[in-house]
Order: sequence, then C-alpha cells, then structure tokens
Amino acid sequence: MKNKIRISLILLIIASIMMFSGCSKNETKNTVDNTEFDSLAITTALVHGNPSGVWFMLGTAISESLSKSYPGSIMHANPGQSAANLFRLNNNETAFALTHSSLAYEAINGLGQFDEIMDNMGGIAVFYPSPLQFVVKSDKGVTTFDDFIENKVPLKLSLSSKGGNSEIAFYNLISLYGLTREDLEDWGCKFYSIGLRDSGDSFSDGVIDGLFIMASVPTPTLQQMATNAELTMISISTDKIDELKEKHGYNEFDVPVGSYDFVVEDIASFTTYTMLGASLQTSEEYVYKVTKSLVENIDYLKTVHSSLANVSAESFIINLGMPMHPGAEKYYKEIGLID
Repeated sequence: MKNKIRISLILLIIASIMMFSGCSKNETKNTVDNTEFDSLAITTALVHGNPSGVWFMLGTAISESLSKSYPGSIMHANPGQSAANLFRLNNNETAFALTHSSLAYEAINGLGQFDEIMDNMGGIAVFYPSPLQFVVKSDKGVTTFDDFIENKVPLKLSLSSKGGNSEIAFYNLISLYGLTREDLEDWGCKFYSIGLRDSGDSFSDGVIDGLFIMASVPTPTLQQMATNAELTMISISTDKIDELKEKHGYNEFDVPVGSYDFVVEDIASFTTYTMLGASLQTSEEYVYKVTKSLVENIDYLKTVHSSLANVSAESFIINLGMPMHPGAEKYYKEIGLID
C-alpha cells in the first residue's frame, strides 16, 4: 500500500514538472518581429450597460483585434460605465477602458462631476459619435429646447440610465439656462431613469412623453417609438452648443435629414464620441500593440456594428477628449498620421 502511495506521488511530481516546463516553452514560443512577446493578460473595463449593448460588442472586437494581430494574447473585458471607467483609469484599477470624449474632457480639466484634475490617462482611439437625439410627442408643441424651457412645458422624460452619459448631458444643458432638475419638476416635469431598450415600451405605455438620449444614429428604440405616435426631434440653439463645447468638451453635430422618417430637415444638436483610453501606468509597449491591432483590423471592426462602418485610422485620432497616450502616439507617428 505504501509503495503504491509512493509511486502515485512520484507520478504526480513528474506530471507537475512536465506541465510547468510546457508553460515555459509556450512563453517563449510567441514572438513578434523576432522579439519575445508574452501574452497580454489585461483586465479591462470595456463594456457599458447590458451585455447586448454596442459597447459589449466593441469591447469584444477590441479583444479580438488584439488576438488577430498578436496570436495568444488575451484581453479580459469587464462591465463598466462611462464616468466610472475614468476613475478606474485614473486610479490605475484598469489598463484600458471605453468612455466618452466629453467626459474625458471634463475629467482632465476637473470639470462637472470631477472635482479634481485626472491626469493619469491617455487617449488611444475614437470610434463613433453619439449625438443627442431628443424626441417628444409632436402634440406637445415643442420643436426647440428653447421652446421647452421658455414655455415651461411639463414633459415626462426618460434620461436613460442613472448616472449615464445622457443624464449628465441633460443636466449640463439645463445648467446653461441657470436651471436644475428641481426647477423643471416644479413646473410639472417628471424624469425617469429607464434604459434605452425599455424606453420604447415605456413610451408605448404612456409612462413617458419623450426620450433624451446620446446614442448612435439611427437608434432602433426611436424607430420603435415612431410606430406608436408622431414624433418631433428637438433642436438645440447654436449659442448653447457653443457653450457646451467650451465648458464640457462636446462637439456640434447635425442629425441628418432622413435619419428617421420623422426627421424632415437637419436637426442642430451636439455629440460626444465613444473612445478608448488607457492608464498612463499601462506600458507604452502594450498601448502601442493595442493601437496597432486596431488599425490593422479596421476592416474587421467595420463589420462588428453599423456604428463602426466609417471608422478609419484617420478618424481614430479626431476628438479624443484627452491627451494621447505615449504608446498610441508612437504608433500613429510611425505610420505618418501625426508629426
């Protein structure tokens, strides 16, 4: 019996030695440009909202692009939220994160919800715009945001998810009029934190009169809402857009005529951009490789979602919202996109 135990222990030790020696061989097998390359095992915050959202698909696509360019590499995608991801980057709690360019602008300047300047992060790539699309039932008689404010129209609005980019944009916008949420509630407005997918049903059920959403164009929920009532997309005045650009890092954007059946002319609005950033503690080498993998796999990225149909290496570096990460800068200089 004792001999059997000894034999079992010896076999177990031999198996362990073989396993670890195998690992060592695999570590030296992956090479890139004749340079040893260890698999990237990076914990990231790349998704936002529910697992069927665009950010989940984009996070998966970023990971897949890295794997395509550097076989054997691994990027773990975890749930996140646009503003929270910036805190995680700045605190070096994650290597990479998706966020919005307007929030990045606020973070690096210590504006809005960011009480202190957050300077431990750099931008890598911009993917697509998420413009404001503010729609209400046409029978409310509102066509511009100025109408809504000046006539104190009592609306029941969904601001999408609590603490999300859309809600933040709404509060930024009404603050330019010297107003708060409580002021609007005093004249009869009601606000709901209803996710984008559920807002369509809430509209159909009469819970809300409209939706204030920063999202890609077209947004299926708005198309769904248009089947239940006549809709009007609300325009934003030029002076308020200019203030939003200066104070919060948004960019002007016209929702094009024909984006939806009920959009019969270009609608003046503003936008933020979905972007990828990295902690400055993430090595220049890692960020260089991630940036390179995105550029090398642009054709693949375009197939992931309609929002990414127009991405290009050139568009990656426009409206980043924060200074570029040294690793990304190194690659973009290498391919001649920046000096």
